[in-house]
Amino acid sequence: VMPYFSRDVFDKFDDTPGRRSIEKTSAIFVIVIQWIRIVLHFVVFVLVLLGLDTLAKNVNKFVQEKLLSICPDHDPGCKPGFYAVYDDLFRTLNACEREAAHINGCAYTEAPQFGSSDMDHTFVKKFYAHYENFSSYRSFAEAESEELAKMRNYIHLPERDRRRIEQQLAACRQKSRRQYEDSIRKLASHCKRRDPRIKTIRKLEQMRKEKEFEQRSKAKTEKHNAFMKARAAWQQNNSSAHDQNVEKQDHSPNDNDVFFECTVCQKYFRTEHALECHLNSNVHQRRVAASTHHDDNGQSSSSSSKKKMGTKSTFSSTSRETVPSSEQPPNSSFECSICNKTFTSALALESHSQSRAHRNALKAVRARLRDL
Repeated sequence: VMPYFSRDVFDKFDDTPGRRSIEKTSAIFVIVIQWIRIVLHFVVFVLVLLGLDTLAKNVNKFVQEKLLSICPDHDPGCKPGFYAVYDDLFRTLNACEREAAHINGCAYTEAPQFGSSDMDHTFVKKFYAHYENFSSYRSFAEAESEELAKMRNYIHLPERDRRRIEQQLAACRQKSRRQYEDSIRKLASHCKRRDPRIKTIRKLEQMRKEKEFEQRSKAKTEKHNAFMKARAAWQQNNSSAHDQNVEKQDHSPNDNDVFFECTVCQKYFRTEHALECHLNSNVHQRRVAASTHHDDNGQSSSSSSKKKMGTKSTFSSTSRETVPSSEQPPNSSFECSICNKTFTSALALESHSQSRAHRNALKAVRARLRDL
């Protein structure tokens, strides 16, 4: 019916007293519903907190009962806190182990204490090292089967069956021991993962390792730099010495230079003594022999002479004049009458005359002549 009314009629209908009362009532109802919802949420929240508190108390009670069942001397009235709780727990465990060792007649070694937050890190490491390799002093006789224990006490039981029963009982004790020791080790591992002292120890060790690594890297770098400097200095000295040798070897004589030449080896020397040493060397003797062999085969040989070239006059080591190679007659032989040796070329004879053997023979002949 509403679309058939005009706008004025609809506005008049909307402003009726009944309409305003309905809107007011509905607004009050919405507010009440919202407050009821808030109260219900608060009640549920309180109930959840009470339930969690009850659950925590039950868990604490269950843990205390378990601790009392394992260690009757456990003190449940210790003050709360990480260090206080676990220190009391491990003290009770040590008391139980001490009593078990006394009962079984074993020598008991006092275990390290859990300690507090200001405990030295060395003792903290000893504590966790001890309990990560925990071994109990208890005999675990309560883990034996009652039926097997009664059968073991039979008088007429065969020895073979008795040994078998003993093995089964030992297996029961060993299984119970292994479970107990594993639980203690897991407890120590649980404490170690949550112990702030272990985090501090690991942080300090990490800093120490980083510092040592930096020191090693620095020392290695310094050593490498020193080596590179020494290597560079050695290379520089070696290169300079090599350059000097190359300059000496590659030195080409100028008009103003004074030097001595060995034409057989094609080498130049600054002093006469250096040339004498070269002429007496095995290298020069082998080359002279090779040149003599080539002359026998009809080939041309290199010449060996001792000259002093430059601004000064030519130097000759012997008073004997040699025939130039261009003036030598073909198939002629050259003889050293002192040494009784024959040569095929004048250059070979001249090289022989400059050798040590020839000089020694010449000295011997002169000495004999003096004696006469």
